Amino acid sequence: MIAETLYFRIFTSLISADQYGSQFIQQKIETATTEKKDTVFHQIFPQALTLINDVFGNYVIQKAVQVVNVDEIIKMVEELDRHVMRCARDQNGNHVIQKCIECIPEEHI
Repeated sequence: MIAETLYFRIFTSLISADQYGSQFIQQKIETATTEKKDTVFHQIFPQALTLINDVFGNYVIQKAVQVVNVDEIIKMVEELDRHVMRCARDQNGNHVIQKCIECIPEEHI
C-alpha cells in the first residue's frame, strides 16, 4: 500500500508538469468523486510549490483549488503564505494566488 501511494504521488506530480498530463489530471479532477478529488489533492500537495510555478502544473493546482473543500484551500493558502513573494513574481504562481483568493471564503483571508 505504501509503495502504491508513493507511486501514485510521483506519477501524479510528474504528469501534472506535462502539457497533456496536466490536461488529463484536470479532467479527472473535474469529474471525480469528492473522495478522489481529496486523494489527488493530497498527492499533489507535497509538490505544490513546484507545480504552482510550473507552466502546466499551475493549472492542476488551480483546478484542485476550485473543487476541494474549504479546509483544503486553507491548507494550500497557508503553504503559499510562506512563499507568496516567490509565487507572486512568477506568472504561473501569480495565477494560482489569484485562484486561491477567488475560491476561499472572505472570512478566511
